[in-house]
Amino acid sequence: HDLSMYEAYQMPVPSDSGFQSVGPDLIDGGLVAKTAGATLNFTFSGTGLTLFLGNRDSVVVEYTVDGVQYQDVNVSDGILPILVDGLEDGTHTVNLRVKSVSSGSLFIRRFLVRGNTARKPVKILTR
Repeated sequence: HDLSMYEAYQMPVPSDSGFQSVGPDLIDGGLVAKTAGATLNFTFSGTGLTLFLGNRDSVVVEYTVDGVQYQDVNVSDGILPILVDGLEDGTHTVNLRVKSVSSGSLFIRRFLVRGNTARKPVKILTR
């Protein structure tokens, strides 16, 4: 996929979600979850979203966008982008949950949002 059509957004800093903020900024930082049941809920504006998930072992993640359930993702040994595309331009809600952790941790390094018609930076907010 051509990532030049995407804009980088700020990383959310959740509270009491099972995720922890690591690192100082979007490039060096991110979020980490070490246990099953960790959840991350946020909104974004645009027509699509790419989440870059990483792990050194095996973590299963489930997620919805605007209430639509997508196929569970097994993140193992590396970085896996999850792409959601073709949404109507507007505000969308993402709910992500760590379903299982065999070992290691789930890392979320960045989010890329596609089709923000305002072309202005929009902070991703946690709930």
